[in-house]
Amino acid sequence: MILADEPVASLDVMNGALVMETLQRIAATAGITVIANLHHVEYARRYADRVLGLRNGRLIFDGAPVGL
Repeated sequence: MILADEPVASLDVMNGALVMETLQRIAATAGITVIANLHHVEYARRYADRVLGLRNGRLIFDGAPVGL
């Protein structure tokens, strides 16, 4: 399992995508789970299989990124 704490924070769009693609590739080839906390919904929509959305410490969304 990889725990990624804001892996794209302070990165430009191109490098942020590169980091997310790398995490996605590692997870797929190694067969492991990646848990990442993100503030960019666009990255969650593009790279996640499942998204948990929190607001004020409460779960407000749990599902596929297509529902975002």
